[in-house]
Amino acid sequence: MPLLRFSLLVAITALLATRASAEDAPKPVRIATGVSGHIHPAACVTKAGTVLVIFSQSNYKDLRLTRSPDGGKTWTEPAAFALTAKLEIYPSSLTALRDGRVIHAWNTWYTDAKGKKSRYVQFSISTDDGKTWGEPKSLPKNPDAESVIRHAVLELAEDQWLFPLMDRTLVYNPKTEAVSDFGDGTKHGLVPIVRTPKGTLVSGDAKRSTDGGKKWEKIDKFPEIAKQGWRLAVRPDGTRQRLPDRERSAGRGRGREQVAVRRVSRRWQDVGLRRGGGVLQPRPRDRRPRLPAHGAA
Repeated sequence: MPLLRFSLLVAITALLATRASAEDAPKPVRIATGVSGHIHPAACVTKAGTVLVIFSQSNYKDLRLTRSPDGGKTWTEPAAFALTAKLEIYPSSLTALRDGRVIHAWNTWYTDAKGKKSRYVQFSISTDDGKTWGEPKSLPKNPDAESVIRHAVLELAEDQWLFPLMDRTLVYNPKTEAVSDFGDGTKHGLVPIVRTPKGTLVSGDAKRSTDGGKKWEKIDKFPEIAKQGWRLAVRPDGTRQRLPDRERSAGRGRGREQVAVRRVSRRWQDVGLRRGGGVLQPRPRDRRPRLPAHGAA
C-alpha cells in the first residue's frame, strides 16, 4: 500500500463539521505536529460528548491519543497509547458504544507460519470516556490473507459488534468472544458499514440491506469508497456524508477531494462542487456544513 500522509487538521474538522451548522462550523485547530508516514487519524464522539482522536505519530508505531472536552476547541497533549508501545502496528479505528464505552481497534503486524509478514486485528475497551483502557483482545488471524480494520465498528446490539475487515465482514460477541460471518457472508472489503435511523444498512461497497444483511442490493452512482479512501457517516437526520480520508494529487498542488453526498431514493448524487486551491468543496449555495480545505496551518 503506498505511503500516504494524512491531515489531522482536515479529518477532525470534517468530523466536527457534521455536527454543526454552516454558520457555527468550527475553525481548524492543529492538535499535533511532526507526524509522518501512515498517520491514519481515527475519531469519535463519546456518550459524554468528549471528542477522542488517535493517530500514529510515525510510521507503523507510536500511537497517540488526545481528548477534547469542549467540542474541539481545546485538546489535551497527545499521549502515547501504552498498549501498543512495543508492537509494530498499522493504525486504527475508534467507536463510541451506546452505553458509553469506547472501542479502539488497531492492526498488529506478525510473521505467519510461511514466514510472510501479515496483520491481524486487536482491540481494547475504555469504560471511562477514553481515559484508561482494558487489556487487548484479538480477533482470529487469517492464515490466507491479511486481516485489517480501518473503519468504525458498527454496534448492531449489545452482544453483536460488526467488524468491517479487509478479508471478511464478521460479527463479534463481546459476552462469549465468539465470531461469525455477518448476514449472508458477503465480504464487503475494507469499507465502512453504517446503519440509518430506519435500520437500513449501507455498505461502502455500494450495497444496501433492509433485512439485517441477509440480502443486499446494489446502489447506483455510489462513491468508490474502497478506491478513494472515503469514510461514510450518518447524520442524525438520516442523511449520509462521506468524509475525506486520504491525500491525493489535485492539479499542481496536493489536496483532498472534499465532497458531501446526499441520498436521493436509492441513487446517490454529489452536492454541487467547485474547485478552489486544488481542492474540491461544496458550493456556497449548499446549506450543509462545508468541509475545510487542506492547507498549511
